[in-house]
Amino acid sequence: MLLIRCYISNFGKLHDFSFDFSEGWNVVLRENGWGKSTFAAFLRAMLYGLPSGGSRTKLNDAPRKKYLPWQGGAYGGYLVFEAKGKQYKVERSFGNKESEDTFRLTDAVTHLESKEYSTELGYELFGLDREAFARTTYFPQNQMENSRLNDSIRTRLGRLSDGDEDKSRFEEACDALDALRKKYLPDRKKDEKGKLAELTRQKTEAERWLSECEEKRREAEEWRRREAELAKEKEVAELQRKELQDRQEQLENKQRLTEKRKYYEELCREEQKREARFRNSCGSIERIQEETVVRLAKEDQELIIRREQLLQAGEVLGTKQKQVEQKRKRYRFIAAVCFVLMLVSAGAAVVRGLSAKPKGAAALGCAVLGTYFALSSGKQKRGERVLSEKQTETREQLAVCELEVQRVFEQYGNLGIYGAQPMERRFMLENRFREQQMFWEEYEAAKEKRVRFEAENSTVCLSIAEQEAETPEELQAAAESVREKLSELERQLFVTRERALQLETEAEKETEARERLYALQEELEKSRKEHAIVVETLRCLKDAKQSFSGRYQKKLEQSFQEYVSLLLEGAEEELQRDREAVLDSELSLRISAYGQERELDYFSKGMQDLVYFCMRLALVDTLFSEEPPFLLLDDPFVNLDEVKLSRALELIKASAGKYQIVYLVCHESRM
Repeated sequence: MLLIRCYISNFGKLHDFSFDFSEGWNVVLRENGWGKSTFAAFLRAMLYGLPSGGSRTKLNDAPRKKYLPWQGGAYGGYLVFEAKGKQYKVERSFGNKESEDTFRLTDAVTHLESKEYSTELGYELFGLDREAFARTTYFPQNQMENSRLNDSIRTRLGRLSDGDEDKSRFEEACDALDALRKKYLPDRKKDEKGKLAELTRQKTEAERWLSECEEKRREAEEWRRREAELAKEKEVAELQRKELQDRQEQLENKQRLTEKRKYYEELCREEQKREARFRNSCGSIERIQEETVVRLAKEDQELIIRREQLLQAGEVLGTKQKQVEQKRKRYRFIAAVCFVLMLVSAGAAVVRGLSAKPKGAAALGCAVLGTYFALSSGKQKRGERVLSEKQTETREQLAVCELEVQRVFEQYGNLGIYGAQPMERRFMLENRFREQQMFWEEYEAAKEKRVRFEAENSTVCLSIAEQEAETPEELQAAAESVREKLSELERQLFVTRERALQLETEAEKETEARERLYALQEELEKSRKEHAIVVETLRCLKDAKQSFSGRYQKKLEQSFQEYVSLLLEGAEEELQRDREAVLDSELSLRISAYGQERELDYFSKGMQDLVYFCMRLALVDTLFSEEPPFLLLDDPFVNLDEVKLSRALELIKASAGKYQIVYLVCHESRM
């Protein structure tokens, strides 16, 4: 891989910064505090992105927070690189969390978007994760010793040492088997952990569980027996309550019948009272009907009018009779006077000897008067006869009217009315009728009420039942006592039933507990066998691992020794004496001094950095045999003196012919 160009819009304190890389040796000489480590972090971020640290994570462990732009603005930039003969441009921007990040990869020549690599760009280019990159191609200041193997480096080394994919995962298999072994039985046998200990504990727990289930089953049987006894007591109490309820119901029925009978008798008495009142209002006469009242009033009124008319007609006829009598007397007087005059005239004529003419005149006058009186007398007689006939008819009609009045009067008398005047009789009749009608309606209402009650209640219900010896209060007290007993029995039954049910539910797990115990016994035996197999397999794999690790260790150690030889070639006697260095398969370093291998901690920091630097270069040579990566050196030689620094610079400049090196340094003396 070859870096070509980068641009930083904002990243930490760096702002609007660009850098063009050349092949081989690239030096970035800047003063302390300029941001060299920030520049190195930017290059790593372009390849691997920025991990998110929690809010409580330390600043050095939270690069997303640590490298927030100081001046604000867009957070990120781009990097142009070459890989496998093609140039690419990767652009990244960063947010407060990884989900807010953006990633874009384009072909640097065509500027078209490329899908050949994803956001896992560093891993896809180097086959190493972020941590493995920091332990190989990245040489940080004062952290050269951080070169231990991790899973990513082991995987990479395994693939290099052998093309067989299965063999490249020996370390993973060993770790998995060792973890599996520890799951069965931890290294510290006193710890009550591990699958075998857990199964043993579970087996003991299952035995205890089974014993508890058996005990609970026995307890449940005892509770069920108690439940049966309580159920019998409750059944007896229920019968007692039913009997008391029946007796109370019978007593209540009899009380209701008695009350009904009393009410019926009251209805009968009320009916008799109303009937007697009606009869008393009638007395010895019959009941007055409304049509009778109307008819008698009408007849009485008509007879009164007719009688008045007849009486008036009689009075008129009487007056006329008196007039006729007076007129008769007057006619008689006049006739007598005329007769006397005629006699006197005749006598005078005779006596005085009147002539024949006066005699004749006198005779004629007498004759005329006689004729007039004769005619008047006849007319008078006829008038008297007609008047007499009318009087007779009127008297007859009046007699008939009197008879009818008498008949109506007798009818009033039959109804107990003896008023002298018609208006009085009618008023008395109407009052008597209204009184009888009111009493009759009251009587009919009382009778209807009695009849309706009889229709609604059978004659059996109307018979008076015999009173029981027990009183309602006694029955109520007995019923209350039985209810309290039943309530207590129901409570005890509920508690007993619930407890029995709970115990039975738990006891039902006896079969499950027994099966669980058998299963645990079988699983424990099986796990013991599996543990033995895992231990044996792990032993075999560890033996194979030593052989497998030797395949890449030989190349790694050879390269390491070459770098150490180049570093110490021509050095003074002190360095020559310490040149023997040993590197094991876990990248643990030791230096042989005075015939004895010693840990690096026995030597100076500068010596340690030189040895670790050689080991890093050897590890890069071993890991990247096909396409060389770039090396990122973040001022790693601050602990070297002038002699060791010159040796280290010669070594790194010599490596610039093989690798592209980005050397970040703050002082010209380390160039």
